[in-house]
Amino acid sequence: MAPTPGELVRIVAEALGEAEPTVIQHDRNLFAAGLRTKGGRGSSAAKTTLRDAAHLTIAVMGTQFVRDSVEVVKGFGATKVWKESQNERGWAGYCVPELAGLPDEHTLIDAVEALFLSITTGSLHESLRRASGPGGAPDIPNVRLAVQMPLRLGDLSIGSGPASRYVRYGRPPEAIPVEERADVLIRLGELYSQDSRKIWQQVGLQPLQKIANAFSLSPKVKEAA
Repeated sequence: MAPTPGELVRIVAEALGEAEPTVIQHDRNLFAAGLRTKGGRGSSAAKTTLRDAAHLTIAVMGTQFVRDSVEVVKGFGATKVWKESQNERGWAGYCVPELAGLPDEHTLIDAVEALFLSITTGSLHESLRRASGPGGAPDIPNVRLAVQMPLRLGDLSIGSGPASRYVRYGRPPEAIPVEERADVLIRLGELYSQDSRKIWQQVGLQPLQKIANAFSLSPKVKEAA
């Protein structure tokens, strides 16, 4: 069964190592902007979706200040596969069907949602095992999700060896409107001067699996060790 908004907040806070009050405020911001499922009370209370989980995950990872939740989620929701990246074809032909089925014009948010779905069904582990050949895939697949602000770049890499794929999302610098460029450079300089780790925020499989398992559709899905 899908978690309630409060349950999802607690799970995301624990998985990403963020203070729960901060994640609560992110959730409130997203709810007010129509970026989280709404519902009533009691038996009609809202149950969250994998899309909600993707939005909240990106909000927590991509913001320096909680007030920026909506701006960040909408920003990453407008990204595309970066044509200058290593895999400009995106996930086409990849071994994990939930990712391979994404349309050409999908966003980083779409890819995170598809990744969560592949975890809930057990498809991620099974697809990587089959595609990795005789040696098989590691028990804990290599997965890395990273986001960079203020340039709104996102990286998603999955698998190793013949089953590996890395895709970057974002806007090429030259595509940033002229009126935004000065602000981007100022904010980038501020982040470097304060804490360079804020330039890239990244997580591996374990926290992502903890979030996805709240929606688990398969009894075979287990927590990563």
